[in-house]
Amino acid sequence: MSKKKSSCGGRRSLGVAGLAMCALAQNAQATEGAAAVPASPASAAPDLVLAPVAVQGKRAPDPAIMPAKFIYLIDGVARKHASELIRLDFKAHASKQKLPAPGTRLVVELDNEQELPVGMAEDGTLSLPPLTPAQAETAKLIPNQPKGSMGLRLSLEVVPKVASLTPEQVGRADVQLRNLVGDIKGLLPWAFRWMLPGVSGVALCQPAGESPAVWVSSSGTHRITFLYETKDGKQSCAVLDPAGLPADARLQAAAGATLGPWINGLTGSKSR
Repeated sequence: MSKKKSSCGGRRSLGVAGLAMCALAQNAQATEGAAAVPASPASAAPDLVLAPVAVQGKRAPDPAIMPAKFIYLIDGVARKHASELIRLDFKAHASKQKLPAPGTRLVVELDNEQELPVGMAEDGTLSLPPLTPAQAETAKLIPNQPKGSMGLRLSLEVVPKVASLTPEQVGRADVQLRNLVGDIKGLLPWAFRWMLPGVSGVALCQPAGESPAVWVSSSGTHRITFLYETKDGKQSCAVLDPAGLPADARLQAAAGATLGPWINGLTGSKSR
């Protein structure tokens, strides 16, 4: 997998994809016993066991990936808060690319050297095999790619389509995002919690230069103020405020507009 700093990148990622999750990986002992490790749904575990995969001549976890124990801890938090409004996934990717290299496979190796395959979608989204807390404590996540050639990121998404989003959904997604990030932050040692800023709300981002999106309802058009921009400066963003909007309001936005969490400093910053 990619070097440690590159495994902590990715647009609209949380700290696993940013500084705070690096702190998790580098401070494994500091959170031992802090939380139980829930098992993933049984349906996520393939029946097939992969043949041994060599990683530069020896079987070993890539140091660019955080310990499997923390991956399972965060996966448990993600499933606790998963809903029709928000979703959090681990995604594998090749170095400096958004998708995994062709033929990429990963296994979870247990203490007895049993291998459990990790499911992987075309976009790199992982489906972890279920483990008990004791198994996750010492499990290793092993890829069949050379060390330094790939990485993991944590993708946090707001699920509804832009054109179908309602003010009520914005309010509920805002609360769910704050709770999810707060629980992940709680996994960090106290000295590192400052590295993961809180969520400021649900952000609507669109290509810079496009006409600003608006809410449209039976009572008229309601303006949205775009005060932010993504870190690369290519998108203008607004943190959506549902207060006072009619229940039948719906978003109208330019093609390419997307929804996601706004984490100041990680997603972007104020532009004016």
